[in-house]
Amino acid sequence: ERGFEVYAMDWIGQGLSDRENPHDVTDSNDRLMTRHMNDLHKFVSEVVPSNTTHPLYLASHSMGGHIGMMYLKAHPETFDRAVLAAPLIDLNTNVLPRTAFKGIAHAATAIGLGDHPLPNWRSLLNRASAVSDNMRELSAEPEKLTLTQAAFEKVRQLLKPVEVDLPTWNWIRRIYPSLDKMHRQDYFADIKTP
Repeated sequence: ERGFEVYAMDWIGQGLSDRENPHDVTDSNDRLMTRHMNDLHKFVSEVVPSNTTHPLYLASHSMGGHIGMMYLKAHPETFDRAVLAAPLIDLNTNVLPRTAFKGIAHAATAIGLGDHPLPNWRSLLNRASAVSDNMRELSAEPEKLTLTQAAFEKVRQLLKPVEVDLPTWNWIRRIYPSLDKMHRQDYFADIKTP
């Protein structure tokens, strides 16, 4: 109704998107960000019509925002405007210094854990908390707990095919060169796209 045409792509290896191993829906994708940027360039060049008089906007989020920033730097003439929501510019390593986390990712990959996802301590703590909450609910309103558990389990089963683990150690190791470039003081200076 507002006159927009929308073209959407999903990055290889995300959720149920294609990946090198099409049978693996749990392993996070290990492609370099530059390869993602090249995929975006091919998408814009070959899928999005170039014979339009309308302005071209890039809208992306998280890792897509990271790739979008790389793209705007490499191809400043392509998009008229960009909206990058919460673009990935670094990894939250919590209490570990950034260099220590990078070292752990390299070590984990070197000893053969590269294809394993990071441990999900937050999920474990959330599950422990949920068990505690459910025990309290069980004593107060047993019928409510049963309904809540049944509904939760049904949703969980419906979402199981698109469940993706945390990034692998190899993905973490391979994202850092791109993140390090963005940490250079002048990296964003020549991105002119509003």
